[in-house]
Amino acid sequence: MIRSLILSLLIGLILAATVCTAHGDYLTFRGDAQRTGNVSGTGPGNPDILWSEKVTSKGYVGGGASICEGRAFVSSWPDMSYKGEQGIACLNAEDGSLIWLNPIGGKGGASTPAVYDGLVFAGSWKGDLYCLDAASGDTIWNRTLESDPQWWGLASSPLVIEDMIFVTSYSDGALHVLDYEGNELWNLSTGKIDPYTSPAGDDGKAYFAGGDPALYCVNISSFDLIWKHSTDAPITSTPAVWNGKAYFATRENLYAVDAGSGEGLWRKSLKGTISSPALSCDRVYIGTGDDSLDCYNASDGSLIWRAEVESSVKSSPLVVGDMVYFGTHNGLVYALDASDGREIWTYDTGAYMMSSPSFSEGLLFIGSDDGCLYAFGVKPSEVIFEGEVLLEDGSFNLTAESGVAYSIDERSALGALIKASETGGFDLSVDDSIWDDYGLFVRSIDGIEAGVGEIWMYWVNYPDEPMPLGGSDRFFLEEGDVVTFYIGDRGKGPYDSHKIVITTRWG
Repeated sequence: MIRSLILSLLIGLILAATVCTAHGDYLTFRGDAQRTGNVSGTGPGNPDILWSEKVTSKGYVGGGASICEGRAFVSSWPDMSYKGEQGIACLNAEDGSLIWLNPIGGKGGASTPAVYDGLVFAGSWKGDLYCLDAASGDTIWNRTLESDPQWWGLASSPLVIEDMIFVTSYSDGALHVLDYEGNELWNLSTGKIDPYTSPAGDDGKAYFAGGDPALYCVNISSFDLIWKHSTDAPITSTPAVWNGKAYFATRENLYAVDAGSGEGLWRKSLKGTISSPALSCDRVYIGTGDDSLDCYNASDGSLIWRAEVESSVKSSPLVVGDMVYFGTHNGLVYALDASDGREIWTYDTGAYMMSSPSFSEGLLFIGSDDGCLYAFGVKPSEVIFEGEVLLEDGSFNLTAESGVAYSIDERSALGALIKASETGGFDLSVDDSIWDDYGLFVRSIDGIEAGVGEIWMYWVNYPDEPMPLGGSDRFFLEEGDVVTFYIGDRGKGPYDSHKIVITTRWG
């Protein structure tokens, strides 16, 4: 099985005709109006931090970041000291530098901003909904919607549909609908709800938690109630809508209901938190209070896998391609294989975490109670070795990870790498699991292994000649050839990655 997986990866990497393009903005909580927590792209295969920056000198980052045109919009809110000023910040997404900061009442908030039409909408710790100019950060208007903010304020993350803003206040369980000028068009009170749950929208309908407890569905044009589905306990998550179904969690169960009629489809026992479901490839991913991230079949609710982690999961998972990312209450950022729950990497922020990840242009963003927003991604290109080597008409002995020794022609591409390692003082390892079909392939160089979906590749005389198709031990060089070894992904050329560039001369 491992042999076939490696061979498939190599073939896919070699034959891919295009380079993955950059992926779009992340404008709202969970990435879309349906709150699916599912975006296209290739997420970070390693816990490489490009930057981490405090949003304000004091305070936690409890909400998520929204990303628009190379800018990250994120709020801080008070820590237990209640000192300092918090607010919503606009950061440069590439390096974390501050562009502007608006205090939105002086204490920020835990609401994930929504960014549309040059405007930023976010709830504040003092109970107001704010509308800011995205370019300057200036306040355009603010409206008090939460009359009893207590510790949470207006923590709901706004939903923008058809030039209307939908947001819930927790003390009265009300869905508020406002226009872009801040005029309230309609509201419906249902009784006290969880402070962090937010509305979702799809196909002319809005879905939100009610205090009965129940999930409500209203028509966004007429504001008529279409249906409500009563639940066993208060709803803790934001609903997610996909393929005609709405998924949400209470303190005791995970629910799936028909999005058109509200009819119950299935229910599974679950210790729910504020973690909201992510939907991808007929699967539901959600964090639990039982120290796990669970993956269910979206059609029938059967458990596909459960990944046990070190503490409860309040962060809402985000699926990016074949990876799922989330944070745990004890401050760990996790990256799992979405197919089987296998751990790919973790990173410890050293503080509590309930912030949910977001993704844009190859970067993963998540906040922590240390007050920082973290950006994970591929680190800039690092040239491990670049220089000339003299190759004799001889051979090297090289032992693969399997323990089998091989004789490597010195004037092969792999021979050039071995010679460069002697000159440059770096180590390397090779894998022979697909020797019969391909030859040897490089597993690591200078202790660096490729991430998920990548491999150490090589290219001779890039870009003037085509990529070689066989193992580097089977490609024989001519004097003057330039051999580049690099970490590749889906046909990517040798740029923006760790690499070794070797110019060959005969000795």
